[in-house]
Amino acid sequence: MEPCTTSPRRLRGPAALVAALSLLAVLPATAPASATSTTATPASATPATDRLQVEEGHSIVPVAALGDPEAARAAEGRRFRHSGLQPTGRFADAGQVLRVDVPEGAAGLVAEVALHGSYDGELGGTSGGTRRFALQPGENTVVAPFAGFLWLRDDAPESSRLTQVRVTGGLPVATFVEGQSTEAGFRDQVDRFDAPFAVLAGRRVLVEVQEPLVERQLFDKGIAVGPRVRMMDRVVATTDDVYGLSREAAGAAHRAPHRVHVVNPDHGPGYASAGDDRVVFQEDTGAMADLLSGRPTDQWGFWHEVGHTYQPDWVTWAGQTEVSVNISALVNQEQVSGQPGNRLDEAARRQAAARFFALPVAERRFDDGDVWLRLLLFDQLRRAFGDDLYARVAQEVRVARATGAPVPVAGDNTGRRNAFALAVARAADRDLSDFFAQWGFPLTEATVREMSAHPEPGFDLTSNRFRPDDRIEHEVAFAVPAARLEVGSLYQAQRTLSAGQLELGAGARVRSTDVQAWTVGAGTGRVTVVLADDSGTPDVLTARPDVVRGSMFSLRGAGGGEFATVVLDHAAQRLRAFRTGDRPSDPVGHAGREYVRAELLAADGTVLRVATNKGDEYADRFVRELDAVGYQQGQVLVLTHQGASSGKLVRWDDGALATSTASPQAYRIEGTRLVAIPLDEVPGR
Repeated sequence: MEPCTTSPRRLRGPAALVAALSLLAVLPATAPASATSTTATPASATPATDRLQVEEGHSIVPVAALGDPEAARAAEGRRFRHSGLQPTGRFADAGQVLRVDVPEGAAGLVAEVALHGSYDGELGGTSGGTRRFALQPGENTVVAPFAGFLWLRDDAPESSRLTQVRVTGGLPVATFVEGQSTEAGFRDQVDRFDAPFAVLAGRRVLVEVQEPLVERQLFDKGIAVGPRVRMMDRVVATTDDVYGLSREAAGAAHRAPHRVHVVNPDHGPGYASAGDDRVVFQEDTGAMADLLSGRPTDQWGFWHEVGHTYQPDWVTWAGQTEVSVNISALVNQEQVSGQPGNRLDEAARRQAAARFFALPVAERRFDDGDVWLRLLLFDQLRRAFGDDLYARVAQEVRVARATGAPVPVAGDNTGRRNAFALAVARAADRDLSDFFAQWGFPLTEATVREMSAHPEPGFDLTSNRFRPDDRIEHEVAFAVPAARLEVGSLYQAQRTLSAGQLELGAGARVRSTDVQAWTVGAGTGRVTVVLADDSGTPDVLTARPDVVRGSMFSLRGAGGGEFATVVLDHAAQRLRAFRTGDRPSDPVGHAGREYVRAELLAADGTVLRVATNKGDEYADRFVRELDAVGYQQGQVLVLTHQGASSGKLVRWDDGALATSTASPQAYRIEGTRLVAIPLDEVPGR
C-alpha cells in the first residue's frame, strides 16, 4: 500500500470516556456474560419492523438472524470472519446503564459493547475491545464496562427470525441506513446527537466514523452519504463475484449476510489493515478520509483490505499474502474505471515484466519478483480465461472440501502451490505446465503428469502483459446449478430422498446423493447432494434434518439388547436391514437353531425372499439376505421371532410404538406403512 498522511484529529465526546478505558486491563473480550435480567414484565410482542429508529432517549432495533459468522467464513472459504453485529444507534460511557427489552420467545440474542483501536485525547490512547452480554426475553440491564458502541447480534440460523428490540439509554448515534435514511435526516442527527461517532450501514458494509470526519469529509465537501455507502457495498459485491459467492445461492456458493465492518480509530497498523470481524481505517494515515471523500476510481486501500478478508488459503502460501490479496482489487479497479486495464498495465510494471521474461527460462524465479510482478501471474490467468475463472476455482474447492477433500495444511507451501496450479488447470481444462515453467514456478512431477491430461493452451499465456491488447484463450464458464433441497425429516435408516425433497432447475443434474439417517433425534440426519450444470460448474447442497422412526422393527436378543433392525424405506421402495449389535445369545435352546425369520411374499403368496438368524450368530447373514430388497405395494412381510412373547420384537408404526407379543406376525405394505394383518389373510396360507 501507498500510505498518505494527514494531521491527527480528536474525538469529541464526554470526558467520562477517559475513565472507561482504564478498565481494559481487567476486562478482556470473553464469552457472553449474563446481563442483569428480569422476565416479570416481558416486552411487548409488537410485530418486528426492519427499520432502525434512533431517538434521543431510545432506539427501536430490528435484529435479523444472520447465522454464525465463523461457520460462514469456513463454508465460504474466506480468510477472515465478517461481522454479525447490527447497529442500535447507541453509544455508552463507561459505567452507563442501558436497558434492552427483548420480546417474549426471542432467546439467544447477544449484546456487545465494543470499541476497537487506539484513540487519543479523551479516550486515553487505548482501546476497549469487546464485551458480550447474553440477553434473555424481557427487560435486560447492560452496564457498559468501558466506553463503546452497543451492538446486537443473533447467530440463529440465517433468516429464521426478525426480532424487534427496544434499547433505552446511552448516547444516540447518528446512523445512516442505506435504503431507509435520507441525507437531510442523517445531517439532522449529526447536528443533534452528542455521540463521538456516526454509523453508515449498507447492505454489505457497516462503517464506524468519527463524527468530525463526517462533517469535514462528507458534508463540507458536498459528498452525499448514500452514494458513498453504495460505493463501498459495490466493492464487497464485486469481491463476492470474483470468488463466486452470492446471497441468492443455496449451496456452496451461498454468501451469508454478514457485513464488512470498518472501524475508525486514531491509529492502526500500516495505512489500513484487516483481521477477523473488522477492517481498520484509521485517521492518522488518512485512510478513513480517503474512503469517505477519495475518488471512487481510486479506492485501492479499500479494495485491498476487503480482499484480505476473502483471500482463500489456496492462494496464500509463504510470501503470497500481500500478492494474491489483490486478485480482487484489480477486478474492482477495472469495474469502476469501465476500461480494460489496471495497475499492472502501468509503464514501470510492464517494463519490469519485460525484463523478467527476457531472462532465460532457467534463470527466472517467480519467488524473487516483487509483489506486482508476482501478481501478474494470477492476473494473466484471469486475462486468458475470463473474469469467472477464480469464481469457478473457488466453487470447485468449496465443493471438494464439503465432500471430504483434504486441505493442504498451513506451512505446506509445496502442497498449496501445486493444489492451486492443479485447481486452475482443471477449471480451465488446459495443461498449464508450460505457463508455470515460463514463470519459474516449480511444480511437482505428479502435478505436471496430471495436467498433461488437458489440452495445451492456444497461445503463450505469458504474452498477456497489456490489458487492452490481451487475448482470451477461452472463457471459463461459471453458472451455479439451480436447485432446492428441503428435507424436514428422514425415517431412520432412510438412504434415498423422497419425491419433492430435491427440486432441480433447468440444466441442473445430480452427480451423487448421500443420505444418512442412523440415529433418531433432532438434526441427526445428514443429506449431501452434489450437483453440476451444463457448464460443469459443481455445487453441493446439505441438510441436517430430524430423524424419526417410520415403519420399522427392532430385533432384540435374550438380554434385551438390539442386534438388528428392519426398516421400510419408502423413499427407495426397499426393505433395509442393519446389524446394530452383538449376537442374540439366547440360552433357551436356540444355539445353532433359528431365532428370527423374515419372509417377503408377493400378493399371490409367492415367496420372494427369506432371511434367517440363529440364536448364537451375528446378524450379518440375515442382513445380507434381506437388506435392499425391492418391494411393491400389497406385498406381505412375515416375521417370526422366538423371543416375541417376552417383548423382544419391538415395532414402530410411523413413529408410534406398537409392539405385539405374537409370533409369527404379518404386515401388508400399504403406502409408507407396514399395516398389521391377521395370519389368515397372509396369501398362500
